[in-house]
Amino acid sequence: MLIEIPLSNVPSKIYKMLLNDQECTIKLYQKGKNMFFDLQVGAEQICTGAICLNLVPIIQNSNPHFTGNFVFVDIFGDTAPYFEGLNERYFLVYVTDIQKYTKLIQHTITF
Repeated sequence: MLIEIPLSNVPSKIYKMLLNDQECTIKLYQKGKNMFFDLQVGAEQICTGAICLNLVPIIQNSNPHFTGNFVFVDIFGDTAPYFEGLNERYFLVYVTDIQKYTKLIQHTITF
């Protein structure tokens, strides 16, 4: 499964959503030139302060409380996401199987 996460182009925002029957709270925030990602599922903190890069899975360690991963896609190049380009140049995608979708994302995603 591959799902685009709708984002606002603001420097800091919390998003709440249900993904694959998981109650997710995502915090995206810009600090200087870098964007960071926090994920909480239910009461479990899955990751904090993960740096967001183009086509790099955000969650680096497996966790029994979360299935799937997130990846940013720069549709105009190969730069790390910046808040002003969210949902215009940079798109956040949730995937259930990161290995299965990495090549697909790199070659065929169009928004």
